[in-house]
Amino acid sequence: MSSKSPDSREPWCPVCEEHTDYHLENEDSAMYTCNECSSSAWKPTAPVPLTIVVLGIVFSLNALAFAALSGKISSGLTLENGFAAVVISGVSIILLRVVWNNWEHWRKFHRWKKTQLH
Repeated sequence: MSSKSPDSREPWCPVCEEHTDYHLENEDSAMYTCNECSSSAWKPTAPVPLTIVVLGIVFSLNALAFAALSGKISSGLTLENGFAAVVISGVSIILLRVVWNNWEHWRKFHRWKKTQLH
């Protein structure tokens, strides 16, 4: 497929580094799949709003876990509180990874966009 001009409203494949033809796995899917290489294609979205929301969620969850473990809102270090802290840590890592991947994709798209426009 020939290269299309950069458009952040169109799905972009980070593997092929271009706007390729794509398909949805099913009607309800939010993820696009590149027809050229079968990897995930994304519509580049501004990472700042997502980062702000995720950091707010992560901060709130971790503050809640800290309060529970320190005995401020419950009886302190119990098995349930310890388990909740581990789960919250895992969720925090996953959410931060999503934000990191979005920033990486955004940077890669804009590097490609600069090469296409020059």
